[in-house]
Amino acid sequence: MRSISVLYEAVFQNPSEVSRRLVLSDALLEAGDVRGEFIALQLHRAKQSAFKPTRREQVLLKANATKWLGRLGRYLKAPRFEEGFVSEATLLAVPFQGDDAAWGEWVTLKALTIGTGSPVALLSRAKLHSLRAVHRLAADDLVALTRAVGRLPYMHIGLRLGGSLAQLVGLESALPSLKSLSVSNPNSSMGGARPYFEDLKPFLNTKIFSSLRDLSMGVELGEDFERLLDHASRSKHLLTLVCDIGDAGTVARVDFKAKRVDLPSDLSDVNVPKVFTVSVGGPSKTAIAIARIDAEWQLLEGLKRVEEWDLAWRVEYKQPMTKEQKALIEALKSGTCRPESIDAWRRARPKQKKAARAKRG
Repeated sequence: MRSISVLYEAVFQNPSEVSRRLVLSDALLEAGDVRGEFIALQLHRAKQSAFKPTRREQVLLKANATKWLGRLGRYLKAPRFEEGFVSEATLLAVPFQGDDAAWGEWVTLKALTIGTGSPVALLSRAKLHSLRAVHRLAADDLVALTRAVGRLPYMHIGLRLGGSLAQLVGLESALPSLKSLSVSNPNSSMGGARPYFEDLKPFLNTKIFSSLRDLSMGVELGEDFERLLDHASRSKHLLTLVCDIGDAGTVARVDFKAKRVDLPSDLSDVNVPKVFTVSVGGPSKTAIAIARIDAEWQLLEGLKRVEEWDLAWRVEYKQPMTKEQKALIEALKSGTCRPESIDAWRRARPKQKKAARAKRG
């Protein structure tokens, strides 16, 4: 039988070939390594198209995630595994060592969330052949990355914008596979002005925009949103448009396939093309589901950012929680507690409970 290390290398040489993972799983099981069982469980779940992991899979992952992440743990945190190998993670802000670019383990990563610091050195040199989604990538870093690498295979980019979307003009040939773009502007979240339609026009006239299926971005209220919707409705490929149009996460959602626009109540007077059905103050089930998924994703990101791994695991995989854990999650969801203030919330919790009991008594 070939050595285990050779079987690992076979997986890294062709990560999309499931049979190689099955051979490795059998060899690990024979050697008494529980990762063989874990790979088999995840492969079976993928074959059944089942989203929810089994209890056994969750137990194995919780006990061994750090070990299985291995030397990639120098650069990554909050790993997510798929078919037995890490497929998603958050990139740590540590200097990249050039010799580490040749590690075979990089090749199974499909999605990365960028932490603080510039990821250009790692993204341009590591063997990230399967990487298709990058979240929280600064626009300046994207431009630098295209200059360093040329064509990028990314299908989804979550872009942190420091200036205007005009930064993407001229990058069409470097992003031939891009189908989904989510744009966040830190200035908007801190009360700054959202872009006007005229600011967006250079980007809206690029091949990047005309090839997109999903777009999420900010735009000023009123006429600018109307003009953006009119322009976007002429796209041959765009399926969904989510616009950040107000404070406290106020968004308008457009489903081009269903010809439906979900608007908040303060935009009831917005004119939309007659081909669209308009829902004001009562979002569709799809919009509600998307909002719930977005909220949970934000919660998980916050927990992982402050390294609350156990709580993040319980939220993500719907595991049982104590009353205190449930109370903390509710506080995080309501905004009365921020991820960075969890320790302070826990310290203050006994006094809050004592005060509540005194009030009832």
